[in-house]
Amino acid sequence: MNLRFAEPNREPPVLLILLMPQTVTQLLQWNRELSAAGRRIIFRQHGDIKFGDFVTPRLHIFEDCSVVARRVADLFMQLDLNKEGQQPVFVALAGGSTPEESYRRVAKRPMNWSRFHFFWSDERCVPADDEQSNFRMAGNALLNHITVNECQIHRIHGEADPPEECRRYAKEVVQTLDAPDQQIPVFDMVLLGVGADGHTASIFPGGSLHREPAGICAWTEHPQSGQKRITLTMEVINAARNVVLVACGDHKAGVIADWLGRKKTGKLPVADICPVQGSFDLYLDSLAASELNDIHL
Repeated sequence: MNLRFAEPNREPPVLLILLMPQTVTQLLQWNRELSAAGRRIIFRQHGDIKFGDFVTPRLHIFEDCSVVARRVADLFMQLDLNKEGQQPVFVALAGGSTPEESYRRVAKRPMNWSRFHFFWSDERCVPADDEQSNFRMAGNALLNHITVNECQIHRIHGEADPPEECRRYAKEVVQTLDAPDQQIPVFDMVLLGVGADGHTASIFPGGSLHREPAGICAWTEHPQSGQKRITLTMEVINAARNVVLVACGDHKAGVIADWLGRKKTGKLPVADICPVQGSFDLYLDSLAASELNDIHL
């Protein structure tokens, strides 16, 4: 195992671990010890390790969900810093309580919001002012508190006919991201969550995705409620420069263990995340990581 400290001049200091196969038990113990010293651990496979279509994400484990939210908020600032001049930043937002807290935190930070374009990784087919709307949540937590023009906000029209909205949204994504003909558009960051059933965005286990012709968007139905959803496809997710997935709480521990332990991966949509050339980072709190002890990464 090769250990080194990275980013020594930045706060908080980061311990970067380049892993050969190793159980997580010892790593979690190190994480607890280092957390007391104000450090955090990043777990990274040594090299680009793939198991068929399975990609092991860089794993970030923190003590609680509030720290996860803060670290995800940091990613927005990093996107801003990494762009030169007035180059645009294209992000696809997620729903969920942890992203919501991240949005609230980043809204208070000094950012060049004029360069950001906001899309959504998925949306429920409800009006924009509905309590279940991911757009409404992002507006209340972030967009209503920063200075952005209407042309920078690219919401999914959940109130529209799903097939027609898929075609319209796909066209808007392609045009805004200036994707070449017949190529998948590339987001700077796609933010995702994962459900206890292994779904991510609105791609559900065993669910039928009704794709629009370009394969950028699809509509589907929630397997239990039957509620219609619109989602970016896995091809778009995997084309992103940065894919970031967050999970908090002990109710996520089982699916995280099944996924990273490569159990039931054929039935878990989250296991299909396999970025073509971008990074893939998984942010967990200690509860969501609590069943990883016996898993070899």
